[in-house]
Amino acid sequence: MGIDIINMANMNGNTRFNEENTSEEFIHRYLDILKSVDPTLKNLIIELKENCDIPVDEDDEFQSKDVIIKNIRVDVSSVHDVYKEHRKVSEIELPFLKYESNGTVKLFGILPSIFEALDTGGVLFIDELENGLHPLVVEFIIKLFNDTSINPKNAQLICSTHNTLLLEECRRDQVWFMDKNEYGESKLLRLSDFLNIRKKMIILVKNILKVFSEQFQNLNKKITKGVTLVKNVILPKCIRYILNINIKLP
Repeated sequence: MGIDIINMANMNGNTRFNEENTSEEFIHRYLDILKSVDPTLKNLIIELKENCDIPVDEDDEFQSKDVIIKNIRVDVSSVHDVYKEHRKVSEIELPFLKYESNGTVKLFGILPSIFEALDTGGVLFIDELENGLHPLVVEFIIKLFNDTSINPKNAQLICSTHNTLLLEECRRDQVWFMDKNEYGESKLLRLSDFLNIRKKMIILVKNILKVFSEQFQNLNKKITKGVTLVKNVILPKCIRYILNINIKLP
């Protein structure tokens, strides 16, 4: 069991691929999910290549001469079926990172971490989970961690989001609201701590925002002081949602 952290806005390539999670078994697991976003995808070819060895400094007495660090590059190609008049006529192999959509590339990049967490009962942190991903794909990822048959080891997904629609996929105890004030201090409140709130999340969010109304009014006065604004235009209160997805109740 381990902890992994992903920033969807800055993934820096497929750095989480290794010999184990690029086996045929894992490739089939990737394909089962990726085919839902790209139906023509037939296969993935993943090669791990060693660019070079990091040189050992012979004058450094504290450097281990027995440890050689490898610089690994991941080359990925995708194999697609080619159709003419709804009949398959051939196959084509394409450089994955060059021709696949940004969303497909990002999904592929986080799959090793998702499977690692599910297989070991680990903890996975993802900042802005919806960044670059289709809303249905994001909902699917959340459901993976909420499904006891897929997540028997109670892996935990902790992610930030600005998408209120994702709250529909979560239990009340899994949703946290985070607000930052003008001093850079953040405040966390859990949805299940609020009683007598309607079940529908869209209405619920509006009620929760009232908690921060006083802070918002004070902040809005400071922002608008000495500034001419368009009539009836109000800066909305920006709340970030933290989703803590796990099987067991905390």
